[in-house]
Amino acid sequence: MVCPMKTSLLFLLLSLTTYSDACTCFNVPEAIDSAIVNNPQVELFTGRIISRKRMSIESGRSYFVYTVKIKKRFTLNSEERKIQIISATQSSACGYRFAVGKKYLISTGKVNEASGMRHTSICRRNVLVKETQKELELIQSIVENGS
Repeated sequence: MVCPMKTSLLFLLLSLTTYSDACTCFNVPEAIDSAIVNNPQVELFTGRIISRKRMSIESGRSYFVYTVKIKKRFTLNSEERKIQIISATQSSACGYRFAVGKKYLISTGKVNEASGMRHTSICRRNVLVKETQKELELIQSIVENGS
């Protein structure tokens, strides 16, 4: 007969020693508002994903590096026609997977000094342009009017 206490103890020990990658996002925006547009740590723009390549770093984590052809700059602090953004390959690590050839409204952080790239994730507002026309109009209005 299996002792329930031993089984419970074994389960508890295994759950404490098992490492798990999991993404936890707080307050993921369902739409862009003035607080996001006016946040100096956020860059908003539309662009077409023109390529994706996998990159691994020393810690063993994998990322996708996306090359984006910029279509519209809202708060993007770059005059480049193409930029690179980075996101984890797995959604469990908060990675957002863009489809090559599609046009998106993209929300990134500022340029990372170490990598020289902007980072995005499923915790940010990234959405296909064709699904967000009213939101794009709102962003443009906020940018133009400053509120």
